[in-house]
Amino acid sequence: MTNVIILIISLIVFFLGVLVLWFRYKKDEVEDQQAVKRLKKRIFIFTLIIMALNAVNPSINLLKPKEDLATKEDIARVEDLLNKLSEPSQKKIESEIDKEFKTGSEKKKKRARELYQKGLIAYNNRDFNISISDFEKAINVFEIPSFYIYRGNSYLMTSQFDKAIADYNKAIELKPDFADAFNNRGAAWYQKDDLDKAIVDYNKAIQLNPNYADAFNNRGVAWYQKDDLDKALDDFDKAIQLNPNYAEAYYNRATPWIKKSDLNKALADYAKAIKLNPNFITAYINRAEVWRQKGNLNKSLDDYNKAIQLNPNYAEAFNRRAVAWYLKGDFDKALADSTKAIKINPNLAEAFNSRGSAWRKKGDPNKALADFDKAIQLDPNFTEAYNNRGGAWLQKGDFDKAIADYNKAIQLNPNYAEAFNNRGVAWYQKDDLDKALADSTKAIQLNPNYYTAYNSRGSAWFKKGDLNKSLDDYNKAIQLNPNYAEAYNSRGVAWYLKGDFDKALNDFDKAIHLNPNHAEAYYNRGNTHLKLRHDKEAAQDFIHYLKIADNKQERAETVRGEIKRLGYDPEY
Repeated sequence: MTNVIILIISLIVFFLGVLVLWFRYKKDEVEDQQAVKRLKKRIFIFTLIIMALNAVNPSINLLKPKEDLATKEDIARVEDLLNKLSEPSQKKIESEIDKEFKTGSEKKKKRARELYQKGLIAYNNRDFNISISDFEKAINVFEIPSFYIYRGNSYLMTSQFDKAIADYNKAIELKPDFADAFNNRGAAWYQKDDLDKAIVDYNKAIQLNPNYADAFNNRGVAWYQKDDLDKALDDFDKAIQLNPNYAEAYYNRATPWIKKSDLNKALADYAKAIKLNPNFITAYINRAEVWRQKGNLNKSLDDYNKAIQLNPNYAEAFNRRAVAWYLKGDFDKALADSTKAIKINPNLAEAFNSRGSAWRKKGDPNKALADFDKAIQLDPNFTEAYNNRGGAWLQKGDFDKAIADYNKAIQLNPNYAEAFNNRGVAWYQKDDLDKALADSTKAIQLNPNYYTAYNSRGSAWFKKGDLNKSLDDYNKAIQLNPNYAEAYNSRGVAWYLKGDFDKALNDFDKAIHLNPNHAEAYYNRGNTHLKLRHDKEAAQDFIHYLKIADNKQERAETVRGEIKRLGYDPEY
């Protein structure tokens, strides 16, 4: 509806312009052929200006919401880093039984060993409720530190953190120099988000055992969570030095490298972790995320495929592969994978978010809205789902609802550059250009490398009539991303209106080279060829535009008419 209104206004302006030019012609009473030619030329120029203005019509996507799937992590959506719990060996248990209970009966020792073995089997089978019961019975027979460690670990695995800490406390009480107990208690404090207490316990474990690789690894995880990347790296390095075959330490070390934007080192660490443990599923998942960041979607897909091969019921792997398919432009496969993820885990909010984004790309904002609604229902604080739902409302032309969703996303994350940029798009659509400029500027302040925001701001300056400022922003967008077709198309329109048709033509050429299906670039290049009197090239561009564009009937008929005027067949 909005596009129809804009078209009607454009036609009214066009005919008024023609009328003014005609009255001026009549007033001068010029009847010679040269004057007629001048009049036609003025009308023709005016027509091209109207066409160029139409080229920044919102339907042409000069100013476009960010369409990459938003994620929950700022750097990479990696799986959690891994803490390593110490698990006393059978030899250690036997030694404790013999040492602590030298005078105990053999029958009692045998019973303790049986309960330990039974509890260990349950523990290794991840049947922690049974292992808790068995180790409790073992403790009732012989109260030794390692039994408390295993029961504490079982409590930790079932998220009973306070009970785990109580058991580790008891182990430390019985054996004050028990490094394993300090290490595991640190892991429990970590799970309770008390990073300072966790680090204190890891320090004590390392003091008691300077060669304790697990404690260095775990302390590295805590330092990472405190955003002290250098200390995290130092600890992971030390863990690897102590144990060169420590797959989890390589896996963990990759994460601070990602945050430091050293993706090659991250890839090397994931590769080493996978070499040491070829079935390390989360290492494949995280390496796929790094490949995605580097723009190598094929390698990313290879790693997701491997993760799914290792675990065909891994919902998160299907969801993330859906994102990769989305970025490759295969929206049907994105829909299939996100749907599979939802089937495996109907409570996976991220999968509904991914599927909603694919529906948007397929041109079905209603299905997209249903999925974003579900994602938000499952996770009311899902910032990206609000942002993406705003995009669906924008697609339906409901700018006020779009702004409401972007407001919510910004409320949840005041540093969410994409939401500011997208809200600016909505303000642009509502012709509130000052607010559009403010939001795109805020997005740039939050992320100075956000090329989409520069393009958005350039379009707002363009609409305000400041071509120089718009060109500055388009130039910056292209500098940041030389493969950004939208910015070349936008800059081409600005050059066109400044009368530099050669530069306009070069930019439209570049936009088409980068995106051979960029319908508006063909349309705009056709207009530029008209201006340069390249009739054949103009007709070819208009014909190609009709083949690939999702046209409103009025635009299509106008283009067909122009092709016929040039003496060519629109259906050629």
